[in-house]
Amino acid sequence: MATPDDIDAELTLEISGQNVTPEKFEDNKNSDTVIRFWNGKQPTGLTCKSAVHAANILNKRSFQDHGSIEGRLDMVTLRGNQHFNVYEPIWDEPIRCNVNDDLIEEAAKYFGRRVAVYGMVRYQEDGSPISITVEEIAPFPDAAEIPDFRDLKGILKGYA
Repeated sequence: MATPDDIDAELTLEISGQNVTPEKFEDNKNSDTVIRFWNGKQPTGLTCKSAVHAANILNKRSFQDHGSIEGRLDMVTLRGNQHFNVYEPIWDEPIRCNVNDDLIEEAAKYFGRRVAVYGMVRYQEDGSPISITVEEIAPFPDAAEIPDFRDLKGILKGYA
């Protein structure tokens, strides 16, 4: 995790017409507000701690590779960039799945079901998936369609 000491010594922020260097930033690390900006109609304060948190998020390295994400398809939306979320069971986080017009209706059909989505996956540095540009959606069978152990009796007869 970054601290105010990790801020590049060459970095200068312009705040209210004044240049603020990391030394001054460090001096103000316990103050309530170092920077104020407007978020909609309300002024919002940005503390040193908030700035460090934002720097941590922005400095995270990510990488991309073709792959798949498996999980329960949730929240299909056309608002903004059309996408849906898949809740992947290992990380228990929503993975944003960006889709084109051809796949959004197919995604809606599988709402609430377990699916595998294939495409270009963007990962965080630790390997956890962030998002995927979906090229294909494959639903898993419903639990009722999966045979139980009694249905498999004798399937390997003669192979033992």
